[in-house]
Amino acid sequence: MSDETKEKHTPGPWFLSSCDGCGDLWIETDKTPIASARSQGPTEELRAQTKANARMIAAAPELLACLREVVNMAIAAGGLRGDDVQYGFGPADWIEGMGKAINTIRKARGEF
Repeated sequence: MSDETKEKHTPGPWFLSSCDGCGDLWIETDKTPIASARSQGPTEELRAQTKANARMIAAAPELLACLREVVNMAIAAGGLRGDDVQYGFGPADWIEGMGKAINTIRKARGEF
């Protein structure tokens, strides 16, 4: 999987910040807003869920970069090794897992 394609999203890292008293959470980079997350209700559970969702969004560029790095390292290493089988991973697991990782990267890039 090549890194040659220029990413279309705003480069990371992204940070989470809050609006004083308004309850909204902002995902931003260098104080430039990228997205916002609003609580879907007044309960503490819903506010916690909103914050968790905003943290996931803020981590997206780093998650994508890490996943791409893992895929590239696995490809460079030649894929399945003998000790993978020892831990219960067979060729089908390897192929399925790599396919999911590559498709997740493609999804994040807007390729499908």
